[in-house]
Amino acid sequence: IGMDPMAIEMAHQRMDARLTANPFAKTSVDIALHDLIGKGLGVPVYSLLGGPVVTELPLVYAIGQFPVDELVEKAIAGFEQGYRRLKIRVGIDLETDIANLSALRKQFGDDVYISVDFNASMTEMHHRPDQAIRHVRRLEKFNLDTIEQPVAGWDIETMEHICASIDTPIVADESVWTIHDAMRV
Repeated sequence: IGMDPMAIEMAHQRMDARLTANPFAKTSVDIALHDLIGKGLGVPVYSLLGGPVVTELPLVYAIGQFPVDELVEKAIAGFEQGYRRLKIRVGIDLETDIANLSALRKQFGDDVYISVDFNASMTEMHHRPDQAIRHVRRLEKFNLDTIEQPVAGWDIETMEHICASIDTPIVADESVWTIHDAMRV
């Protein structure tokens, strides 16, 4: 209150001085300030940020863990809505993951991109990050687009080892909360 809304960096400094972490709350303030400036100038926020670079963005249809028939039904529903990228939750056990990916490839062939998300389960659920490479290699035969967060977000060393040992790109989700995290990853 009482600050110049154009002084976004100052707002960030004040938030950081008073509140540790909480990136979602801080992002909300940042977005609101950008929106206020854009409205004041009569331009969309993307113009403030240098104009559009990408004009289309493919959306991903995310599906949690379900029995194989229900998973396929949900994937078909997403496909019928126009989604051509699926992300499914994996990591409870290898046999279930293979059955689910087999069913999806049987249903769609290569007409959809499929990514998988472990949600750090190789560390948090199985306490076996050393098994992640073997598990991921078995899933790679399903022509995966990306593999998200096989181990805990803090375990960058194991994530690096996995990246060096497989062919599919790794997405670091729970590893990145700040710009400093992104630089470290």
